Formats: sequence, C-alpha cells, structure tokens
Amino acid sequence: MQIKGEKEVYQISWRKRSSAIGYVPYAHMVEYGTVRQPAAPFVRPAFDAKKDEAQALMLETVMRAVQNA
Repeated sequence: MQIKGEKEVYQISWRKRSSAIGYVPYAHMVEYGTVRQPAAPFVRPAFDAKKDEAQALMLETVMRAVQNA
C-alpha cells in the first residue's frame, strides 16, 4: 500500500538460495531445532514483542488512507 509516497512491506520467510541481501539456509533448524540441537526460537519472540506496535501502525496507516480517500 502506498500513501503519499510511503510504502511499507514486511515479509518473513526462509531464504533458500543465495542473494544480494543474505542467505541463511539453516534458519529453520535454529528456530525449530533438530534431533541433536534444541530449538532456539528467534522469529516468534520477535513477532510477539512487536505485534501490538505493528497492529497499531497498520491501523493508523489504514485510517489515514480512508481519511485521504
């Protein structure tokens, strides 16, 4: 969504191939653990810590879009 030159895009996924912005082929093994290594979650705690803030920002953006329409 773009509002007066603003654009916010958020995507959470596992990068399977090398690219210019990074490559972490083992991220899922860290997050969920393996047979030999216990899980060390990093995505879920980060999501939980910022969930309320993200929802407030999304609501604010939608309200501005509706008011400016």
